[in-house]
Amino acid sequence: METREEVIELEPLDMMTHLVFSIRARPRDGGREAVMNAMDRVLRDDLNQLLDRIASSTRAGVARASGRHLPDVRVRLDEAEARLSAKRDLLLEHYAEWQAALEACEDLWAVAQLELEETSAGGTRRAA
Repeated sequence: METREEVIELEPLDMMTHLVFSIRARPRDGGREAVMNAMDRVLRDDLNQLLDRIASSTRAGVARASGRHLPDVRVRLDEAEARLSAKRDLLLEHYAEWQAALEACEDLWAVAQLELEETSAGGTRRAA
Protein backbone atom coordinates (compact mmCIF):
# COMPACT_ATOMS: atom_id res chain seq x y z
CA MET A 1 0.00 0.00 0.00
CA GLU A 2 1.57 3.23 -1.12
CA THR A 3 1.12 6.38 0.94
CA ARG A 4 1.17 9.81 -0.57
CA GLU A 5 2.50 12.71 1.44
CA GLU A 6 1.02 16.13 0.86
CA VAL A 7 3.19 19.21 1.20
CA ILE A 8 1.46 22.01 3.07
CA GLU A 9 2.65 25.59 3.34
CA LEU A 10 2.73 26.53 7.02
CA GLU A 11 2.47 29.82 8.84
CA PRO A 12 5.37 30.35 11.27
CA LEU A 13 2.93 29.79 14.14
CA ASP A 14 2.41 26.26 12.89
CA MET A 15 6.04 25.14 13.22
CA MET A 16 5.20 22.83 16.13
CA THR A 17 2.31 21.41 14.11
CA HIS A 18 4.71 20.71 11.26
CA LEU A 19 7.11 18.92 13.59
CA VAL A 20 4.33 16.82 15.08
CA PHE A 21 2.89 15.74 11.77
CA SER A 22 6.34 14.93 10.40
CA ILE A 23 6.96 12.44 13.22
CA ARG A 24 6.30 8.83 12.28
CA ALA A 25 6.62 5.82 14.49
CA ARG A 26 9.17 3.67 12.68
CA PRO A 27 10.54 0.43 14.05
CA ARG A 28 14.26 0.59 14.78
CA ASP A 29 14.90 -2.34 12.45
CA GLY A 30 13.80 -0.22 9.48
CA GLY A 31 10.66 -2.26 8.87
CA ARG A 32 7.14 -1.07 8.22
CA GLU A 33 5.62 1.81 10.15
CA ALA A 34 4.34 0.86 13.59
CA VAL A 35 0.65 0.98 14.38
CA MET A 36 -0.28 3.81 16.72
CA ASN A 37 -0.83 2.41 20.20
CA ALA A 38 -3.13 3.69 22.93
CA MET A 39 -0.39 5.78 24.58
CA ASP A 40 0.52 7.39 21.26
CA ARG A 41 -3.15 8.32 20.70
CA VAL A 42 -3.36 9.92 24.16
CA LEU A 43 -0.15 11.89 23.60
CA ARG A 44 -1.28 13.03 20.16
CA ASP A 45 -4.61 14.17 21.60
CA ASP A 46 -2.77 16.13 24.33
CA LEU A 47 -0.48 17.71 21.77
CA ASN A 48 -3.39 18.59 19.48
CA GLN A 49 -5.13 20.29 22.41
CA LEU A 50 -1.95 22.23 23.18
CA LEU A 51 -1.67 23.33 19.55
CA ASP A 52 -5.32 24.42 19.57
CA ARG A 53 -4.71 26.50 22.70
CA ILE A 54 -1.56 28.05 21.18
CA ALA A 55 -3.34 28.79 17.90
CA SER A 56 -6.27 30.44 19.67
CA SER A 57 -4.12 32.58 21.95
CA THR A 58 -1.40 33.82 19.56
CA ARG A 59 -1.35 35.63 16.24
CA ALA A 60 0.19 34.35 13.02
CA GLY A 61 3.85 35.31 12.77
CA VAL A 62 4.65 35.05 16.49
CA ALA A 63 7.18 32.26 15.93
CA ARG A 64 9.05 34.21 13.26
CA ALA A 65 8.93 37.45 15.23
CA SER A 66 10.10 35.78 18.43
CA GLY A 67 13.18 34.51 16.62
CA ARG A 68 14.07 38.02 15.47
CA HIS A 69 12.95 40.20 18.35
CA LEU A 70 12.99 37.89 21.38
CA PRO A 71 15.90 35.49 20.87
CA ASP A 72 15.99 34.48 24.54
CA VAL A 73 12.29 33.55 24.43
CA ARG A 74 12.85 31.68 21.16
CA VAL A 75 15.64 29.65 22.79
CA ARG A 76 13.35 28.82 25.72
CA LEU A 77 10.56 27.80 23.30
CA ASP A 78 12.95 25.53 21.42
CA GLU A 79 14.14 23.97 24.68
CA ALA A 80 10.56 23.42 25.87
CA GLU A 81 9.62 21.75 22.59
CA ALA A 82 12.72 19.55 22.75
CA ARG A 83 11.83 18.53 26.35
CA LEU A 84 8.27 17.78 25.25
CA SER A 85 9.54 15.58 22.43
CA ALA A 86 11.99 13.74 24.70
CA LYS A 87 9.27 13.08 27.31
CA ARG A 88 6.97 11.76 24.58
CA ASP A 89 9.65 9.36 23.38
CA LEU A 90 10.32 8.20 26.94
CA LEU A 91 6.61 7.60 27.64
CA LEU A 92 6.24 5.60 24.43
CA GLU A 93 9.31 3.53 25.29
CA HIS A 94 7.99 2.81 28.78
CA TYR A 95 4.56 1.99 27.39
CA ALA A 96 6.15 -0.57 25.05
CA GLU A 97 7.83 -2.11 28.12
CA TRP A 98 4.44 -2.12 29.89
CA GLN A 99 2.87 -3.95 26.96
CA ALA A 100 5.69 -6.51 26.98
CA ALA A 101 5.20 -7.06 30.73
CA LEU A 102 1.45 -7.58 30.19
CA GLU A 103 2.15 -10.12 27.49
CA ALA A 104 4.72 -11.93 29.65
CA CYS A 105 2.23 -12.15 32.52
CA GLU A 106 -0.45 -13.52 30.22
CA ASP A 107 2.00 -16.06 28.78
CA LEU A 108 2.95 -17.27 32.26
CA TRP A 109 -0.71 -17.80 33.17
CA ALA A 110 -1.11 -19.82 29.96
CA VAL A 111 1.96 -21.91 30.86
CA ALA A 112 0.58 -22.52 34.35
CA GLN A 113 -2.72 -23.64 32.82
CA LEU A 114 -0.98 -26.03 30.42
CA GLU A 115 1.20 -27.51 33.15
CA LEU A 116 -1.83 -28.07 35.38
CA GLU A 117 -3.65 -29.80 32.55
CA GLU A 118 -0.66 -32.01 31.77
CA THR A 119 -0.06 -33.07 35.36
CA SER A 120 -3.71 -33.15 36.40
CA ALA A 121 -2.50 -31.42 39.55
CA GLY A 122 -5.67 -29.59 40.32
CA GLY A 123 -8.49 -27.35 39.23
CA THR A 124 -8.24 -24.50 36.80
CA ARG A 125 -8.23 -20.79 37.47
CA ARG A 126 -10.92 -18.93 35.55
CA ALA A 127 -10.99 -15.25 34.86
CA ALA A 128 -13.79 -13.39 36.66
